[in-house]
Amino acid sequence: MTAVLDVTGLTAGYGPHQVLHGLDLHVDAAEIVVVLGANGAGKTTTLRALSGMIPSKGTVRLRGGEVGGRTSDARARLGLGHVVEGRGTFNHLSVEDNLALGAHLCRGDTGRTQIERWFEIFPQLAPRRKQHAGSLSGGEQQMLAVARAMISQPAMLLLDEPSMGLAPMVTAELFDQIARVREDSGTAMLIVEQNANIALPVADRAYVLESGRFVSQGSASALLDDDSVRRAYLGR
Repeated sequence: MTAVLDVTGLTAGYGPHQVLHGLDLHVDAAEIVVVLGANGAGKTTTLRALSGMIPSKGTVRLRGGEVGGRTSDARARLGLGHVVEGRGTFNHLSVEDNLALGAHLCRGDTGRTQIERWFEIFPQLAPRRKQHAGSLSGGEQQMLAVARAMISQPAMLLLDEPSMGLAPMVTAELFDQIARVREDSGTAMLIVEQNANIALPVADRAYVLESGRFVSQGSASALLDDDSVRRAYLGR
Protein backbone atom coordinates (compact mmCIF):
# COMPACT_ATOMS: atom_id res chain seq x y z
CA MET A 1 0.00 0.00 0.00
CA THR A 2 1.29 3.46 -0.90
CA ALA A 3 2.12 5.72 2.05
CA VAL A 4 0.35 9.07 2.09
CA LEU A 5 2.83 10.27 4.71
CA ASP A 6 6.31 8.78 4.88
CA VAL A 7 8.76 10.14 7.46
CA THR A 8 12.40 9.15 7.98
CA GLY A 9 14.87 10.41 10.56
CA LEU A 10 12.70 13.26 11.85
CA THR A 11 14.48 15.46 14.40
CA ALA A 12 13.20 18.71 15.86
CA GLY A 13 13.26 20.84 18.98
CA TYR A 14 13.24 24.34 20.35
CA GLY A 15 16.48 26.30 20.26
CA PRO A 16 19.28 24.13 21.65
CA HIS A 17 16.80 21.64 23.15
CA GLN A 18 16.29 18.64 20.87
CA VAL A 19 12.93 16.94 21.45
CA LEU A 20 12.65 14.41 18.62
CA HIS A 21 15.46 11.95 17.95
CA GLY A 22 15.20 10.40 14.50
CA LEU A 23 11.57 9.30 14.15
CA ASP A 24 10.53 6.97 11.33
CA LEU A 25 6.82 6.58 10.63
CA HIS A 26 4.35 6.16 7.83
CA VAL A 27 0.61 6.46 7.32
CA ASP A 28 -0.95 4.57 4.43
CA ALA A 29 -3.99 5.57 2.41
CA ALA A 30 -7.20 5.70 4.49
CA GLU A 31 -5.34 4.62 7.65
CA ILE A 32 -5.82 5.99 11.15
CA VAL A 33 -2.50 5.86 12.98
CA VAL A 34 -2.19 6.90 16.63
CA VAL A 35 0.91 8.14 18.45
CA LEU A 36 0.59 7.45 22.16
CA GLY A 37 2.70 9.20 24.75
CA ALA A 38 2.67 10.91 28.11
CA ASN A 39 2.98 14.66 28.60
CA GLY A 40 6.41 15.80 27.46
CA ALA A 41 7.03 12.79 25.22
CA GLY A 42 7.16 14.96 22.09
CA LYS A 43 3.73 14.29 20.57
CA THR A 44 2.79 17.90 19.80
CA THR A 45 6.33 18.62 18.62
CA THR A 46 6.00 15.73 16.14
CA LEU A 47 2.90 17.24 14.53
CA ARG A 48 4.36 20.75 14.55
CA ALA A 49 7.44 19.45 12.74
CA LEU A 50 5.35 17.54 10.20
CA SER A 51 3.15 20.55 9.44
CA GLY A 52 6.10 22.96 9.17
CA MET A 53 5.27 25.01 12.28
CA ILE A 54 8.80 24.46 13.62
CA PRO A 55 12.09 23.71 11.83
CA SER A 56 13.01 20.06 11.51
CA LYS A 57 15.46 17.75 9.83
CA GLY A 58 14.85 14.44 8.13
CA THR A 59 12.70 13.38 5.21
CA VAL A 60 8.97 14.13 5.13
CA ARG A 61 7.15 12.90 2.06
CA LEU A 62 3.49 13.67 1.39
CA ARG A 63 1.95 11.61 -1.42
CA GLY A 64 5.48 10.80 -2.57
CA GLY A 65 6.73 14.39 -2.73
CA GLU A 66 9.28 15.86 -0.34
CA VAL A 67 7.77 18.67 1.75
CA GLY A 68 10.57 19.17 4.27
CA GLY A 69 11.63 22.82 4.29
CA ARG A 70 8.29 24.05 2.94
CA THR A 71 6.12 26.44 4.94
CA SER A 72 2.94 25.40 6.74
CA ASP A 73 0.86 27.15 4.07
CA ALA A 74 2.64 25.31 1.30
CA ARG A 75 2.12 21.96 3.02
CA ALA A 76 -1.57 22.76 3.46
CA ARG A 77 -1.89 23.51 -0.24
CA LEU A 78 -0.27 20.15 -0.97
CA GLY A 79 -2.89 18.33 1.09
CA LEU A 80 -1.80 18.37 4.74
CA GLY A 81 -4.46 19.38 7.27
CA HIS A 82 -3.72 20.07 10.94
CA VAL A 83 -6.07 20.34 13.93
CA VAL A 84 -3.81 21.92 16.52
CA GLU A 85 -3.76 21.33 20.27
CA GLY A 86 -6.48 23.38 21.94
CA ARG A 87 -8.58 23.29 18.72
CA GLY A 88 -7.42 26.66 17.31
CA THR A 89 -10.89 27.94 16.46
CA PHE A 90 -11.36 31.69 15.99
CA ASN A 91 -13.67 32.31 18.93
CA HIS A 92 -14.72 35.83 17.87
CA LEU A 93 -15.88 34.60 14.44
CA SER A 94 -19.07 32.70 13.72
CA VAL A 95 -19.11 28.97 13.14
CA GLU A 96 -19.81 29.58 9.46
CA ASP A 97 -16.97 32.09 9.15
CA ASN A 98 -14.57 29.59 10.75
CA LEU A 99 -15.54 27.07 8.09
CA ALA A 100 -15.17 29.71 5.37
CA LEU A 101 -11.57 30.23 6.47
CA GLY A 102 -11.00 26.52 6.01
CA ALA A 103 -12.50 26.73 2.53
CA HIS A 104 -10.03 29.33 1.24
CA LEU A 105 -8.09 26.62 -0.60
CA CYS A 106 -11.19 25.45 -2.44
CA ARG A 107 -11.87 26.59 -6.00
CA GLY A 108 -15.04 28.13 -7.33
CA ASP A 109 -18.22 27.06 -5.58
CA THR A 110 -16.55 24.02 -4.02
CA GLY A 111 -15.99 25.85 -0.74
CA ARG A 112 -19.68 26.64 -0.22
CA THR A 113 -20.61 23.07 -1.14
CA GLN A 114 -18.09 21.72 1.35
CA ILE A 115 -19.32 24.02 4.13
CA GLU A 116 -22.87 22.71 3.73
CA ARG A 117 -21.58 19.15 3.54
CA TRP A 118 -19.84 19.51 6.90
CA PHE A 119 -22.94 20.96 8.48
CA GLU A 120 -24.60 17.69 7.41
CA ILE A 121 -21.77 15.55 8.78
CA PHE A 122 -21.76 17.43 12.11
CA PRO A 123 -25.45 18.35 12.45
CA GLN A 124 -24.85 19.76 15.94
CA LEU A 125 -23.13 22.71 14.26
CA ALA A 126 -25.83 23.57 11.74
CA PRO A 127 -28.23 25.43 14.08
CA ARG A 128 -25.22 27.30 15.52
CA ARG A 129 -23.79 28.52 12.23
CA LYS A 130 -24.25 32.20 13.17
CA GLN A 131 -23.01 31.84 16.76
CA HIS A 132 -19.52 32.86 17.79
CA ALA A 133 -17.30 29.78 17.91
CA GLY A 134 -16.31 30.71 21.46
CA SER A 135 -19.88 30.08 22.60
CA LEU A 136 -19.78 26.41 21.59
CA SER A 137 -19.15 23.56 23.98
CA GLY A 138 -15.71 21.94 23.97
CA GLY A 139 -16.97 19.00 21.93
CA GLU A 140 -18.64 21.27 19.39
CA GLN A 141 -15.47 23.34 19.07
CA GLN A 142 -13.49 20.19 18.37
CA MET A 143 -16.01 19.14 15.70
CA LEU A 144 -15.69 22.61 14.18
CA ALA A 145 -11.90 22.33 14.15
CA VAL A 146 -12.07 18.95 12.38
CA ALA A 147 -14.61 20.23 9.87
CA ARG A 148 -12.55 23.35 9.12
CA ALA A 149 -9.45 21.23 8.50
CA MET A 150 -11.36 18.77 6.30
CA ILE A 151 -13.16 21.31 4.09
CA SER A 152 -10.20 21.58 1.74
CA GLN A 153 -10.27 17.77 1.38
CA PRO A 154 -6.71 17.08 2.58
CA ALA A 155 -4.98 13.84 1.77
CA MET A 156 -3.57 13.70 5.31
CA LEU A 157 -5.04 15.04 8.56
CA LEU A 158 -3.02 15.59 11.74
CA LEU A 159 -5.00 15.76 15.00
CA ASP A 160 -3.36 16.91 18.22
CA GLU A 161 -4.96 15.54 21.43
CA PRO A 162 -8.58 15.74 20.22
CA SER A 163 -9.83 14.44 23.59
CA MET A 164 -8.20 17.26 25.59
CA GLY A 165 -10.63 18.91 27.99
CA LEU A 166 -13.62 16.83 26.89
CA ALA A 167 -15.89 14.72 29.06
CA PRO A 168 -15.60 10.94 28.46
CA MET A 169 -18.99 10.66 26.72
CA VAL A 170 -18.20 13.62 24.47
CA THR A 171 -14.79 12.15 23.67
CA ALA A 172 -16.35 8.82 22.72
CA GLU A 173 -18.82 10.55 20.40
CA LEU A 174 -16.05 12.62 18.81
CA PHE A 175 -13.89 9.58 18.07
CA ASP A 176 -16.89 7.76 16.60
CA GLN A 177 -17.36 10.72 14.29
CA ILE A 178 -13.65 10.81 13.41
CA ALA A 179 -13.88 7.15 12.41
CA ARG A 180 -16.94 7.88 10.25
CA VAL A 181 -15.15 10.80 8.60
CA ARG A 182 -12.31 8.47 7.63
CA GLU A 183 -14.77 5.91 6.26
CA ASP A 184 -16.66 8.52 4.25
CA SER A 185 -13.70 10.51 2.93
CA GLY A 186 -10.83 8.02 2.86
CA THR A 187 -8.59 10.64 4.45
CA ALA A 188 -5.51 9.26 6.18
CA MET A 189 -5.13 10.47 9.76
CA LEU A 190 -2.32 10.74 12.29
CA ILE A 191 -3.66 11.31 15.81
CA VAL A 192 -1.52 12.02 18.87
CA GLU A 193 -3.24 11.08 22.11
CA GLN A 194 -2.78 10.14 25.75
CA ASN A 195 -6.18 8.46 25.94
CA ALA A 196 -5.33 5.03 24.55
CA ASN A 197 -8.64 3.57 25.68
CA ILE A 198 -10.53 5.75 23.22
CA ALA A 199 -7.92 6.12 20.46
CA LEU A 200 -6.72 2.56 19.86
CA PRO A 201 -10.15 1.05 19.11
CA VAL A 202 -10.59 3.36 16.07
CA ALA A 203 -6.96 3.06 14.88
CA ASP A 204 -5.32 0.67 12.44
CA ARG A 205 -1.79 1.03 13.82
CA ALA A 206 -0.04 2.86 16.63
CA TYR A 207 3.36 4.07 17.80
CA VAL A 208 4.40 4.62 21.41
CA LEU A 209 6.56 7.72 21.92
CA GLU A 210 8.80 8.20 24.94
CA SER A 211 11.32 11.04 25.31
CA GLY A 212 11.26 11.79 21.60
CA ARG A 213 11.80 8.20 20.44
CA PHE A 214 9.43 5.46 19.35
CA VAL A 215 9.77 2.56 21.77
CA SER A 216 7.01 0.36 20.37
CA GLN A 217 4.83 0.11 17.30
CA GLY A 218 2.40 -2.29 15.71
CA SER A 219 -1.22 -2.90 14.95
CA ALA A 220 -3.67 -1.20 17.29
CA SER A 221 -5.04 -4.57 18.36
CA ALA A 222 -1.55 -5.84 19.21
CA LEU A 223 -0.78 -2.79 21.34
CA LEU A 224 -4.12 -3.17 23.13
CA ASP A 225 -2.92 -6.63 24.15
CA ASP A 226 0.59 -5.46 25.11
CA ASP A 227 1.10 -5.63 28.89
CA SER A 228 3.43 -2.63 29.06
CA VAL A 229 1.05 -0.49 27.00
CA ARG A 230 -1.92 -1.56 29.10
CA ARG A 231 -0.13 -0.64 32.31
CA ALA A 232 1.14 2.71 31.03
CA TYR A 233 -1.79 3.95 28.97
CA LEU A 234 -4.86 1.82 29.65
CA GLY A 235 -4.79 1.71 33.44
CA ARG A 236 -5.05 -2.06 33.62
